[in-house]
Amino acid sequence: MKTVLESVLFVFKLCGIYMEENEGKWYKVKRLLFAIYSIFICVFIWADNVRLLIIMAIEDDIRRQLSFLVFVLMYIIISFYYTLFLRLMNCKLPAILKAFQNYHEEYDLTFDSKRWRKNIKILSVVSVLIYGVDVVGGTVIYNMSFLSEKSILNMQLYPANQISNQGIYLSMVFFVLLKLIYTIAFHNYLIIFFCIISRVITKEYIHVTEKIKTYVKHLTDDEFYDSTEISSIRKHHTAITDLMTATNDVMKHIAAIQYSVTIPIVCLILYGLIHGKLVTEDITILSFNIILHFLIMILITHLGSKLSEEVCR
Repeated sequence: MKTVLESVLFVFKLCGIYMEENEGKWYKVKRLLFAIYSIFICVFIWADNVRLLIIMAIEDDIRRQLSFLVFVLMYIIISFYYTLFLRLMNCKLPAILKAFQNYHEEYDLTFDSKRWRKNIKILSVVSVLIYGVDVVGGTVIYNMSFLSEKSILNMQLYPANQISNQGIYLSMVFFVLLKLIYTIAFHNYLIIFFCIISRVITKEYIHVTEKIKTYVKHLTDDEFYDSTEISSIRKHHTAITDLMTATNDVMKHIAAIQYSVTIPIVCLILYGLIHGKLVTEDITILSFNIILHFLIMILITHLGSKLSEEVCR
């Protein structure tokens, strides 16, 4: 369990959404560097879509430029909330991970470690395949639009035939790949970790609840008030309820981050469609991306609702 949590924390640190709180000698310097890194990651994610909007707005009339400014303003507002959600995640993650580890150590959380590893491998492969289809599909469409010279996203965003400096072109390719790797790492670990966690905790919660019901059912009134075991079971039930509540709280922030990441893609498509700046190839490429985001949003929302349902019940 400890190695699983450590690997998850490592990826969260890499993605700029988690930093251990301590009061060491260089803590303030580390915190400043981490804040700069988090802002860089945030800007890096949004820069690609903002660049697309700039491409669309170049040499347009005043009406389109004003529309462009409205969309940029929306980006700035959403970016602020995105950064805020990252900060909230940094506050919430230590609590849920510590609660999960403490619960496991005290009550020996019941789950099959072999099945855990198997599920992680399966979900990892599925996630990578989905992104692979996205990349391959985008590459095929890119080649088609490259030949037809119609697609604004591919012909102007990645104009290999117009860039004489190979270093600039290679750096563009590098940043596109870096963004892809970051997205896969971020979504893989968030989705896989909380898919497994939510299922394990839900099963444990049901198990503890049924245990209490069965125990209370076979007790007389005197035994009920004198029993120390029922007190222990109640404490166990309180611990699992707190753990479920903390997990659900974190998943709300994950869903909010996912929603905020999806909004700029929707804005980009709307801007392109309103002003006729996108062709079929562009819309198809963006559709691959947005469908994937919506699937993740639905999954996270479903898992969060299941946790809430069990807590309320």
